[in-house]
Amino acid sequence: MEQTLNELLAWDPKRCKLSPGARIKALILNVLGGKDPFFHVERFYRDQDVELLFGAGVIADDLNDDALAHALDKLHEATPWKVYSALAIRAMRKLGLPIGALHNDTTSVSLYGAYEGEADLHIVHGHSKDHRPDLKPIMLGLAVSPERIPVLASVENGNTSDKTWNYTFIRKLRQTLSQEDWQQLLDFFALPCLNILRALYYPLAQMETPIRSQYRVHLPHHIVA
Repeated sequence: MEQTLNELLAWDPKRCKLSPGARIKALILNVLGGKDPFFHVERFYRDQDVELLFGAGVIADDLNDDALAHALDKLHEATPWKVYSALAIRAMRKLGLPIGALHNDTTSVSLYGAYEGEADLHIVHGHSKDHRPDLKPIMLGLAVSPERIPVLASVENGNTSDKTWNYTFIRKLRQTLSQEDWQQLLDFFALPCLNILRALYYPLAQMETPIRSQYRVHLPHHIVA
């Protein structure tokens, strides 16, 4: 994970004692170990073997809130959902799992308070899936593999519909997957679609009634065969 983050995030090794990948790893380990407030993460690592986790010469003071914040800035600049998807896909490859089927859906997260002037995210009234139409939500879109590994996650505007998300999901997935992975995904869906076409075509092809002329179905020979 640390190596992948360092490849995807822009940073200067000559000016950083700790890479952004190491600092983000520190945040993740803290979440798994109890999730301290951001400004207490440094204190959390005073009781840990920091050199074992991050390398020789590293001390807890190197994981102060300013250092961690700079790493999150770099993550934001690299577009978080792209970084996460790259990590997830590499993890699936490491586990030997194919990218053959993905299930995607959205859920809403209702927010309290006033949100004005937000630039990248519009917190506005939309369809509330937690039955709170009085609150402004944001939408969370998630795509997971059959093994329940989240492959793509994205925070969307509060009024994003499932129809819009489905298009966004396909577009973002195409940006993330390599040509080989994309073709593998298409091949997975192609056969069921062809079977549906065959099931629809054959009854029409056998009909001798006038209704047959109303349906002009032209399929390549290798699909029908």
